[in-house]
Amino acid sequence: MRFAYCVFLIAGISALVGCKRPPAQSGSFLPPGPAAQLELEPFLPQAPPGWRALGKAVGMGTPGRFHTWVKSYTSEASTAQLGVGRVVVQIHFVEKPGDYDEFLQDLSRGLAGPFHSPESQDYPFYESPPTSNQDFHILAVDLGGGRQVEIIAWRGGEGWYMGSKNPGTVISAFLQAMDLRGILTAK
Repeated sequence: MRFAYCVFLIAGISALVGCKRPPAQSGSFLPPGPAAQLELEPFLPQAPPGWRALGKAVGMGTPGRFHTWVKSYTSEASTAQLGVGRVVVQIHFVEKPGDYDEFLQDLSRGLAGPFHSPESQDYPFYESPPTSNQDFHILAVDLGGGRQVEIIAWRGGEGWYMGSKNPGTVISAFLQAMDLRGILTAK
């Protein structure tokens, strides 16, 4: 009885001071704040040929600091021989320049770069070393303005071996499916 009373008391006080219940989660929810109007989920790529999306895109973040939009993909039979089992694409937006510098520094730790290439639309990017014997391969593109794209390919089969170009090939397919300039100019 005491528990139910406390729940109703808290709910009543919340209603009196104007607290609103968050909207039902539909796969993407951003807390209120300056970036709440910034919606970068539409810039997550459609699955390239041979890949399919796993569920819905998800948005998460901390008001006033950073926001991330994430979508996962899995290989179909036609791309299974590449040895990449899953790809995760993330778009990050960091609101404060000081926080972004720290974020980029943390993210690029252990990655080589910055490099420039036509595939990254000449934005600087960082990449895990191709000789890495890890279970993942990362490409991070710094778009500036607090915005960054990260694509992670995860080991998933025999086509993944030390020195293999397959993880980079898969990441390139996802990178080419993205509108990096659109992410940078979105308001």
